[in-house]
Amino acid sequence: MEKFYPNLDIKSLASCPLCNNHYSSREIKILSKKDESVILYFNCSRCKNAVISVISAGVFGITAVSMVTDLSAAEAEKAKNEKAVSADDVLMIYKFFSEKGKSIVERQKSK
Repeated sequence: MEKFYPNLDIKSLASCPLCNNHYSSREIKILSKKDESVILYFNCSRCKNAVISVISAGVFGITAVSMVTDLSAAEAEKAKNEKAVSADDVLMIYKFFSEKGKSIVERQKSK
């Protein structure tokens, strides 16, 4: 499959999900490109919210998944290189918040 992102008009796909403002090219940052997918960071000049999107091309066309974020572009860039959250990490957090009757300070002391 031919890589889609060199010819993809990202601006035509991108408008802010919160205020429907169309992004300008200066509001879009490419965080990562690999094969038929790209991770983009959008920063809306109108409402000042940010969105991270994963856009990929496949057999059935282009798919995009987006999430509103409070990360800056620099923080998003740094976060993409972080280790993935494991099942053990999730269980640890679940156990941490499941302890009843203990404050956060007491939970930290019991470690």
